[in-house]
Amino acid sequence: MRNIAEEARLTARNAGLMLALQLAVGMLSRRDQAELARILSARAKADRHKVDVHDALEIVSDLLTPTSLKQG
Repeated sequence: MRNIAEEARLTARNAGLMLALQLAVGMLSRRDQAELARILSARAKADRHKVDVHDALEIVSDLLTPTSLKQG
C-alpha cells in the first residue's frame, strides 16, 4: 500500500496534467476540438480502455503545431 505522501504527490501530478490538458484543449479551434474528440473516441474503442492523459496531451500538441513546423 502506498503511503499518504506518495498518494498526495500522484494526486497533485494528475491534477496538474488535467489542468494542462484543459488549458491546451481551450486553445484549439472548434474544428480541432471535434477532431480531438474523434481521435480519442476511436482510440478508446480500438483499445477498449480509456485514453491516458499523456496520450491526449500529445494529440493536442500535434493539433496545436502548425503544419509548416510538422514538415520540418
